[in-house]
Amino acid sequence: MVTAINVGAGPIQPLLLTSAVLLSDERTRFRNIALYTSALSLSLILGPLYQASMLFVTRDNLLISMLAFTPFVVLGFLLFREVKLAESVTSGALPDMRFLKNRNFLIGIVANETYSIPFVALTTFGGITAKSVFGASYTQVEALFSCFFVTSFFTRIVISRIKIQREHLVTSSIALTLVGLFAIYLSQNLYELAAAFVLLGYPHGATYPVSASYIADSATKESLASANALSSFLFGVTTVLSVPLVGLAEEFLGLKQGFLLLEAPVVAMGITFFVLKRMM
Repeated sequence: MVTAINVGAGPIQPLLLTSAVLLSDERTRFRNIALYTSALSLSLILGPLYQASMLFVTRDNLLISMLAFTPFVVLGFLLFREVKLAESVTSGALPDMRFLKNRNFLIGIVANETYSIPFVALTTFGGITAKSVFGASYTQVEALFSCFFVTSFFTRIVISRIKIQREHLVTSSIALTLVGLFAIYLSQNLYELAAAFVLLGYPHGATYPVSASYIADSATKESLASANALSSFLFGVTTVLSVPLVGLAEEFLGLKQGFLLLEAPVVAMGITFFVLKRMM
C-alpha cells in the first residue's frame, strides 16, 4: 500500500515545481521557487500538527491518526480535477537530456545532496531518538517535527523576499547542518533536542530552493520536467540507500552518535559543491 501511494504521488512534486518555474521569468524565478517550496513547508507544518492533535484525541493510536488524513486526500483529488493544466511540458518522442551536460545541473544535485542524508536520517530516526532516549510521546514527536518545518517555512519565506547569493545560502546551510547534527549528539533533554531540530530546519528550508534554481538554469523549457524528475529520482535513490546505512550506524554506535557520523558526507558534498563552483 505504501509503495502504491509513493508511486502515484511521485510525479506530483517535480511537475508542480516545473509549472512554478515555467510561470516565472528570469527575474522572478528564484522567488517563485522559494514561494512554491514555502507552500510545501506549510503543508508539512499543518500535517504534523493535525496528526499530533489526532494522536492526542485517540491516545496515541497511530492507525487512526493516519486514516484521519483520508478526507484531505479525497478533497485534494477532487480539487485537482478542476485545475486546468497545459497539455504537455515536454516536446518530442524522447525526453531532452542535454541538461546533463550543463554543470549547473550537477551543482544543483550536489547542493541538494549536502542535506539529503541528514534530512532522511532526521525524519526516519529523529522521532525514534526522541522517544527512545528521552521518553517523548507521539504527540511530542510530532511537535518536534513541527518546530523543524516551521523553521524551514520561515526560511523559505525570507529568502523569497530578500536578495541573497545562492552560494551564501549553501555555505550557511552546510554550517548549520554540521552544528545541528552536533547539537543532537550533545542534547540532554527534549528542549535541547528541539533546539537541534530548529537549527536543522534552516538548511532544509534553504537547500531545496537553491538546488531547484540551479537545475532550472541548466534546462530548457522542454527539458525542465525531465531535469526535475531526474533530481527527484536521485533523491529517492539517496533515501533508499541511506536509510539502512544510517540504521546500521544508529544500531552499532547509538542513536545520538549515529547523527554525528553524518557530518562526514555533509562535508564531502560541501567540498564537491565548492569545487564545481570554482570550475565554472
